[in-house]
Amino acid sequence: MKHITPTETVNQIGRINLSGNVIPANWWHHIKMPSGKPDSTAIVLLSEIIYWYRPTEIRDECTGELKGWRKRFQGDKLQRSYQSFADQFGFTKREVTDALKRLKSQGIITLELRTINTSTGACCNVLFIEPVPARIDEITNVTQLVNSQPESESFSVTPPTAKRDRGYVETEYPLRKNVTPPTAKRDTYTEITTKNKNILIEPVRSEVEKTESEIAKPNQNKIDLAFEGIFWPQVQRKVGKQSAKSAFKTQFRLWRKETGETAEQFAEFLVADIRSRLQVNQFGFEKLHPATYLNGKRWLDDKPVIQSHQSKPQATTTSTFTVSNGLVFF
Repeated sequence: MKHITPTETVNQIGRINLSGNVIPANWWHHIKMPSGKPDSTAIVLLSEIIYWYRPTEIRDECTGELKGWRKRFQGDKLQRSYQSFADQFGFTKREVTDALKRLKSQGIITLELRTINTSTGACCNVLFIEPVPARIDEITNVTQLVNSQPESESFSVTPPTAKRDRGYVETEYPLRKNVTPPTAKRDTYTEITTKNKNILIEPVRSEVEKTESEIAKPNQNKIDLAFEGIFWPQVQRKVGKQSAKSAFKTQFRLWRKETGETAEQFAEFLVADIRSRLQVNQFGFEKLHPATYLNGKRWLDDKPVIQSHQSKPQATTTSTFTVSNGLVFF
């Protein structure tokens, strides 16, 4: 009896209260994707739908007598939304929608969209789901073909043979005498193989097969050209060029995410900002390092306002004089 005595692990698992949906093993052989693989998403959703349609017992509290059965949901059909299934099982709404449509196309469930009245008003396109009992029984309780054969029917079984059946007729050919033996030198074969690889494989490489570094080279060249040809010539203090180029690339990537503009447009924007600040003689700007300007995003700083010089009013002098005894006094 040792082989049927439960182990300690079996006893511990038996003390755990396990609850959940039931997935019959036959569903994995009948509910499949168009590719032929089991439709795991549809199987999980179908098990949840069947759970709600399994009746619950109603028993007498005193005698324990079975009084009847009741349903688990309120209406005439189960009301669920695509998003509720997605939140419950961790699928996306698109995966749930496609899986339920595949179950419907196989005749396993029915989907119905209704308009219902609620306390807040009418709700349109409310989903109601109902399984088809005949199809559920068909994919769950499948009768094997071997068990359905009558006892009187005999089968012809071919006994195993020592020689494998290769599926074709073997013919014997006499040994050839004019056969060149293999040589130890293989330089010619290796050289031909290398040439074939260069000729056949390289031209048919698609964009998908190229590495990320090869794809990034054109964009990288455009960034370098914008830095060398547009931004760097306008810098007043040409120090720390490598640091400035690295900062230019970093700030451009952030700029491109926000605006979607090119490296040339970014460089022209910086040049216009530099010129405007030099034009108003911003204090200390001509001594600013390019890397500091870029890393600090100094183009976001407030620009100084040019104050117009108003001419001061000229003082007007009035002369007063008096006349006394023929003499004029000022």
